[in-house]
Amino acid sequence: MAMDGIKSIATEAESLLILETKCRPPLVPDDIVLRPRLFKYLNDWQARRLTVIQAPPGYGKTMLVASWLKELHRTQAEQGSDVVWVSLDEDDDDPRQFLAYIASALKPIIPSSTHVVEQHLRQGQADLQRAIKILLNGISGLANPLLFIVDDYHHINDEGIHQAFKLALERGPTNLHLMLLTRQNLPHSLGHMSNIGGLQILGLQELRFQEEELAGFVEKVLGCKRPSKAELSSLMARSDGWIAGLKLAAVTRPSSEDVDSYTELLHGQNKWLSTFFRSEFLAEQPARLQTFLLQTSILEQLTVPLCAAVTGMPETESLLKQAVASNLFITPTDVTRSRFTYHDLFRELLMGELERSSTTTHLEELGWRAAEWLEDNGEIEAALRQYLRVGLDQAAISLVERHSLPSILAGDLHNPQRWLNLLKKSAIPFNPRLLLDQGWIYLIADRLDTLAFLQSTSENWRALTGPPLPDDPCQQERMMQLSIAHYLAGDSDEALAIITKIGSNLSDSSHFLVRGGYHHLNFIILQSSSESSKQHGQQALQIYQDNGWLSGMIAVTRYLGIHARLTGDVQEALKLFHNALRLINKIQQDLTLEAIYLHFHLAQLLYDINQLDEARDELHQMIAKSKMLEEADFSLLGRIVLDLCNLVDGNGKLETLSPVADSVAWQEVIRDTKPLRKVAILSWLIRYWIIAEKYDRAWQAAGQLQIKPDDSPGDHPSQAIFAFLSGYLAHGANLVQLEPLLKELKDTYSEMNGFELHMRLTIIEAWYWLKRGDETKARAYMKQALDMVLRTGYVRFVLDIPALNPLLAEMDHPALNTYPELSVQSKENITAEAFTKQEIKILSLLAKRRKNAEIGEELFITVSTVKWYLWQIYRKLGVKNRRQAVDRARELGLIRGQPAA
Repeated sequence: MAMDGIKSIATEAESLLILETKCRPPLVPDDIVLRPRLFKYLNDWQARRLTVIQAPPGYGKTMLVASWLKELHRTQAEQGSDVVWVSLDEDDDDPRQFLAYIASALKPIIPSSTHVVEQHLRQGQADLQRAIKILLNGISGLANPLLFIVDDYHHINDEGIHQAFKLALERGPTNLHLMLLTRQNLPHSLGHMSNIGGLQILGLQELRFQEEELAGFVEKVLGCKRPSKAELSSLMARSDGWIAGLKLAAVTRPSSEDVDSYTELLHGQNKWLSTFFRSEFLAEQPARLQTFLLQTSILEQLTVPLCAAVTGMPETESLLKQAVASNLFITPTDVTRSRFTYHDLFRELLMGELERSSTTTHLEELGWRAAEWLEDNGEIEAALRQYLRVGLDQAAISLVERHSLPSILAGDLHNPQRWLNLLKKSAIPFNPRLLLDQGWIYLIADRLDTLAFLQSTSENWRALTGPPLPDDPCQQERMMQLSIAHYLAGDSDEALAIITKIGSNLSDSSHFLVRGGYHHLNFIILQSSSESSKQHGQQALQIYQDNGWLSGMIAVTRYLGIHARLTGDVQEALKLFHNALRLINKIQQDLTLEAIYLHFHLAQLLYDINQLDEARDELHQMIAKSKMLEEADFSLLGRIVLDLCNLVDGNGKLETLSPVADSVAWQEVIRDTKPLRKVAILSWLIRYWIIAEKYDRAWQAAGQLQIKPDDSPGDHPSQAIFAFLSGYLAHGANLVQLEPLLKELKDTYSEMNGFELHMRLTIIEAWYWLKRGDETKARAYMKQALDMVLRTGYVRFVLDIPALNPLLAEMDHPALNTYPELSVQSKENITAEAFTKQEIKILSLLAKRRKNAEIGEELFITVSTVKWYLWQIYRKLGVKNRRQAVDRARELGLIRGQPAA
């Protein structure tokens, strides 16, 4: 041999030089900081098929494993097992060279098998797959488990070598265990490794030095006294657990043993560290590469196109590859190795050198180039930081002005808020456009403090815009935001007064949010008062459609659905709610408040028409999304209505059904919730306690509404009025005090087109006169109510008041035949003639436990159509769910089979 520790394997073509020190673990210095926190993961290697340790350079991967092996040897904890080590470098990305090292490492363990492989190499044969199979067969004959450690696997790009490891993992003997140390994620061709059993990955998060380990390094390596918690926390934050950075700082450490001195050294502007970096590191690089590194240091992410745009260098791709291959603290951030990032400290050092050696004009030019490219490629926040970094404040403002509102209207509130926060952090004052954008974020996010925010910025707004000008587009937009905020805060009168002012100056040049919002808000406030209000909703929908604002379209469609429900058009309401949900799924915004609203309105409608299974489906989705968005009030509301569904469906006992309604949780939630949400929660609580015949609790909940019998109906939302009346009637005291309110309600609703309101008031009147002892009037009102039930299917408004059951028992009304659940009469007169062929087919598929989507696919109809058929079938059979429908249909001989047990 020419040198000690080097051997050669001669082939017909050339000699493969083997450095034998690469086939054993590196020496471990005496002052190494042991890491028992990570040792415990490595100790389980025999339970793992594959252990992967992956992190950027300088995080101690090699020393971790080498020190672990030394500790095992010291404690003799691994007697009866074999360990093999191979360190790789760039030259080993060749099947023959790679195989030579594998064979050399395994030679002491399986000499016969490695001899065969070396013979193949001498003969110029490089069939890697065949050679690996020979080695695997040799390993299978070992009596002991074998741990094969491969260091610096990131040097391997050859697909044949990756396939060899794949073969070892999938087909290798059970006593073989692999440990790969790499700076990168597993290559794409080995992605299947994540599916094998016994995989363990230790990544950057685990390899970062933790505070206790950092303390050990400070004491043992740097020779400092034990650091305080504050000192350790500061050092940890600055180094991010990157031990190589600390070692680099230690090269120029001061004579003092103060830990803070090392923290100060970990900074790109530190003169000692930057001088060392410039003279001992940067100067060693080729001049062209130095220029590339300095100019690209301004970038948070490195890609070839972005680097080319900033530097203008035609050889950008080769320079980036050279930098990565040279291990210059550059880490790939994706598996395709198309995006990279500098280590923070390395980037700071580069930027410090760039600022030292460049003019202000040059720095601005680099930042401008980077920002323009980033904006053109949709990376707005990165572009904004580039402008702010070089002090181009006006360019930063213009950037946010261009992108903020379009992003908000596309449903992205998070990023525009971050952009605005970056401007605030840089002490850049908002202009009118940016202040409006902040207002839209508050409104669309449905924040509780929206009105407070708008009012708190009123002085700032006046300073920016001057005296009010009703026809000024910005002023109109601001007024629209105030109007919506007042409505959401429960002040409909103020909201209506503001939009009336807006309407007097509205024109085609007004912003579409103002024009659409004018009709939208008019529709919401007036929707229960006249049919003509629907025109406002349709105009708002058209404006939003013309401008492509899907979120606005969803909101208006929801309110059109509510309008259809109020006017008694159940099928139209169901269609509109489902249409709105389809739009939400189309734009992938199913985790939004709007989605929660829709699930609730759909569940409410399904409950009112007694479709309890479908209502439960919507409620489960509503509750799940409410929890994910941390909307406690909606989560509570959904759980209350779900409890009610279970109660009326007979699926449980009252004592076990209502942990929500029976606890104080609802009182805690409504204390801080919005007025309209509070009304909804109390309204459903009152319905729950009335059907449970717990009238004292219903009255207790009604008291939270803060309504008095002599209040005007216009002072409160209609839902609140009906909830209060229900609780008052359940309480049963001083009923005569309600008569003026009932009369005023009747007069008010006579001028309105709210069919549902008429119906609910009629049912309340029936209950009221029954409680007063006037059964004649009570029957007359009940007949009117059943007429309305016949038109709408809103059976639960009647069923949810058990006190009305004596009246129902006496009634002879067509609604009792159409909706048998209202009647206690025999249902044996139901015949097959009452059902269409399609309904019989659906009943048969229900008996086979087909889901809605499966039924639709088999019968070539949509899921919405299936739901419509189910609603008709349940209504005719007088049942509430699928199981009951199948049982009842079998009893009547509509389908074959015995009733389910």
